[in-house]
Amino acid sequence: MLRLFLLLLSYCYKRVTTSLASMRDQRIDNGYSTFDEAEEGGRWSWLTLLTIAVLSFYILGSLGFYAKVHIWDTLSEDQKSMVIESMAANQQML
Repeated sequence: MLRLFLLLLSYCYKRVTTSLASMRDQRIDNGYSTFDEAEEGGRWSWLTLLTIAVLSFYILGSLGFYAKVHIWDTLSEDQKSMVIESMAANQQML
């Protein structure tokens, strides 16, 4: 399931980048581009930053899921209630 999701995500990413590149090339060919847009090749684009942000959230989510499955699910009910009570006490102190 995860493999299919990543395949779909990479397919969508490729389609978006291809369509954005073709629209940019069209603007440059039509003369609607400024000099700054034409020379912008070496900078970080918003699509690059969005990709990094999405991958960061994916990694954080995966780490959270790993912690839930391998740490939280192995605790007994008494240990879970003690953790929840200590979290509530810490929250009230803040």
